[in-house]
Amino acid sequence: MFRIKEILTEKQMSSKQLAELLGVSPQYVSGLIREVDNPSVSMLKKIADALDVPVSSLFADYPSQPRVVDNSSVSLLKKIAATLDVPMSSLTAESARCPHCGKEIRIELK
Repeated sequence: MFRIKEILTEKQMSSKQLAELLGVSPQYVSGLIREVDNPSVSMLKKIADALDVPVSSLFADYPSQPRVVDNSSVSLLKKIAATLDVPMSSLTAESARCPHCGKEIRIELK
């Protein structure tokens, strides 16, 4: 589910270094990597910031390559952004954040 180990490898960073940046124990980071522990939303944000990646890239289903979005999809995303009252830049082809509660809203374009 999480790509923390993969991102650590890409960044040539150890789990101990990540633990130090986060102010947590190396055992906690190990638990996250092994998916024994589940991080809070605020911890996910801290991890993403420490690794200098978007939060969404911490998840295994995050696309490694950008997706091409056609004009009809862009039009739909504009409508979604207007409905949610958020800027287009806060949307991806996969998700958006609710401006009220902050929960992720999955968007499937078919």
